[in-house]
Amino acid sequence: MILDWTGSTSVLSTERKIGSKGAIGGIPSGCLQYMSSMNRTFRLSVPLLFSLNALASVPPTPRVSAGKTLQANPTSNAAFLNDGKFGSAWNYSAGSWAAVKLGAGPTKVLVNWNDASVNWSDVVPSSGACNNGTTYPSAYRILTSSNSTNGSDGTWDTLVRVTGNVVAGRSHVIEFAGASWLKMLVVSGSGRMDELEVYDASNGASDSWFFMGTSISQMTFKSPVPDSNFSDLVHARVPSNSPSFVRGGVPCINSSQVLSSITTYLDAMAGIHFLAIEMGTNDAWGGGDGNLAKYVRNMQAIIDSAKARGMEPILARVLSTDSTRTSGKWQVHPGYPKAIDSLAKKNKLIMGPNLDSMFRAHPELLNADGVHPSPAAAQIILRMWADAMTRNVYMSSASVSPARRLRIVRAAAGSDALGRPSRGQAHGGRLDGTGAKLNLSTKPTR
Repeated sequence: MILDWTGSTSVLSTERKIGSKGAIGGIPSGCLQYMSSMNRTFRLSVPLLFSLNALASVPPTPRVSAGKTLQANPTSNAAFLNDGKFGSAWNYSAGSWAAVKLGAGPTKVLVNWNDASVNWSDVVPSSGACNNGTTYPSAYRILTSSNSTNGSDGTWDTLVRVTGNVVAGRSHVIEFAGASWLKMLVVSGSGRMDELEVYDASNGASDSWFFMGTSISQMTFKSPVPDSNFSDLVHARVPSNSPSFVRGGVPCINSSQVLSSITTYLDAMAGIHFLAIEMGTNDAWGGGDGNLAKYVRNMQAIIDSAKARGMEPILARVLSTDSTRTSGKWQVHPGYPKAIDSLAKKNKLIMGPNLDSMFRAHPELLNADGVHPSPAAAQIILRMWADAMTRNVYMSSASVSPARRLRIVRAAAGSDALGRPSRGQAHGGRLDGTGAKLNLSTKPTR
């Protein structure tokens, strides 16, 4: 993989090699070149080799709702619900509904809805979350019909009835044999829903994901909204798969707060197979290791709880900070990424991306606070998740991908991973999932 970034920078040119213990995005070895000066280009060159001990391919859970007939009340902007893109949204309130005509075929389906709010929740975990005005349907139903003609008439059966919801995205696996329409009815609550997706789960719902994390995950998946999402990027690499996913980033939280609310988390994740975890920056705050032992105990309990529910946890190595810019000049203690490696080995877990090595090598990609990813860095993290999961989850043990080129250039417009025109929501980056280029927008970030 070669990363070219053209733009103004004042950082002096440097060059280093990464040995067998170094890694970029989970890649075990390679050569890193970083060349940067005023109005020049830096290049990151890494052989992209898939792990030889990768797991067998994940059975696809095909998305069957994209482009299908959709009826809704209110009708305005309803087409955004099944266009396969996050960001632009449909406004809903009590009594609103949206129905998709899937036709005959699936015997079971996975229903995945996502509100456009930046946070997954303001109240989960039950303490510690930094509020962002999250909206959600506080009560809703999922219904099916075999004889509706327009999403409104006909006989409807209620298969899911949810009350007391406090999160901005969930999945449900339901029976669909004999049905042709699926409807979501909002009983109470209001907000902006950007996707209502339905997947064929007749052969299971293995290709379903929940991304549990801090503000780093929130900014990677939702703030700003990337033009190419996790599903797009995986599909561009593995055309048989288009994973469903829920964006579960909540700012300010640590592992103790997550563990205190783990039952609520897992109840909301029912039906999802993979639990992708980015956690530790707030535990490591200040740069010491005083919380490390508690962090390890918390993470082990989270892993055990997820496994007990049939989920498969995946750990990302915690993102390193920029000690030249953090208040107090602190860097994440090296004990944290080591602890994550130990937890993964002990529990025989799949490894996620190596955010530690990436941002130790490139701290300049972080925001001015030295902790959070810039819009360009958020796009890189998203791509690292897709690359790591392609290597470690989707590809069989015999699969090896040739090296790809990733070019990053300043641009005002672009397209997403599947070649669709960009709507410019990213305000900082647009990824080409085939490895061709990432356009960095000149628009200001929010």
